[in-house]
Amino acid sequence: MTFFNILLTLLLLVFGEMTFGAPVCSRVFTSEESKQVQYYRHLFEKAQAQNPRMHTVLNSFLDDAVEFKLRLPKNLVGDSEEQAQAEAQLAKKWMSKAVRLVHQKDDLKISTEKIQAAGRAASEVYIVTLDNGSKVVFRPGVEVLDESIPGRHDGRNYGGNITVIRKTMMANKLNRWFSLRSTADCWLGTLNGQAGLFSEFIPYEISENAWKFDFHRRPDARYRRLYDLEAFEFLIGNYEAGWALNTLSRTKNVLSNSGSMEPALQDLDIVVIDHDPAFIPGIHESSLSYRADTGTNLPALYSKTFVEKLKTLTEAELKLQLGSDATEIEIRGIMFRRALMLRDIDLRGSDVVIP
Repeated sequence: MTFFNILLTLLLLVFGEMTFGAPVCSRVFTSEESKQVQYYRHLFEKAQAQNPRMHTVLNSFLDDAVEFKLRLPKNLVGDSEEQAQAEAQLAKKWMSKAVRLVHQKDDLKISTEKIQAAGRAASEVYIVTLDNGSKVVFRPGVEVLDESIPGRHDGRNYGGNITVIRKTMMANKLNRWFSLRSTADCWLGTLNGQAGLFSEFIPYEISENAWKFDFHRRPDARYRRLYDLEAFEFLIGNYEAGWALNTLSRTKNVLSNSGSMEPALQDLDIVVIDHDPAFIPGIHESSLSYRADTGTNLPALYSKTFVEKLKTLTEAELKLQLGSDATEIEIRGIMFRRALMLRDIDLRGSDVVIP
């Protein structure tokens, strides 16, 4: 049995796709593997006080590994050098293919005075005003891996804007598969001869009273869109999806008609605009702490429709939807976080799933 098949069997078992019973892996725990479980139990300890629900779910995962003598995947927490190398290798190959595709389309010609720099992350981002007055966002691609552009993780190079573009498109594809619209529409193209990614311009900031409002305090079907957003961003491991960081709205934030300062959140069409940090191998370190937030914490509530789609999400379906855009590490990471959410629902009961 190959290492990949061992991992796949583990994921299927933990995710509830198979009935618990006799061990199905050909390998049993050695002293080294027992130390692996001990390492993770120690690593997860701080979550017991700071994020108890995450602690319970993770330890349930470890209990399965011990009971059924299963090997654990590597890098359950944080990034990995293996991930960095895989992303960097894919970046140049992926952009080369993308450039060939986009040059088959018409080049968008816009005068420079209608192109405004919007900020700098791994590389440039621009707001482009089209001739009809509407706006789009353009992120230029880097056709060769530019070592002068640092990656977002520990100073390692992840391919600059190429990786941001690739992850943005992956997030959008999977978001639409869930029948959601919490990511911006995006498409490859060229602007004045430069290949890159166009995306929908999201016009409105979310007011402070809105993103500080605790919409988790009671199950409320009006906030289903927000619960779905949280569940989706956790699934893809986007650890910078917090409201105060990288979210905008297609609609303007207004106060409710109650006369209070409570925002009418059900009227917001919230979009997460940055997926550069997404698709990590496991969970982020902040998931174990009181700092866990959108993208790093298990959702407080789930919608029934999201859970139904989540249960049908298989590794084969992911590969069908994402194709060659995703690395094996990224696919396994999605499946791991899927497992955590389904186990969370099993442990907490049906009350956490709203109609």
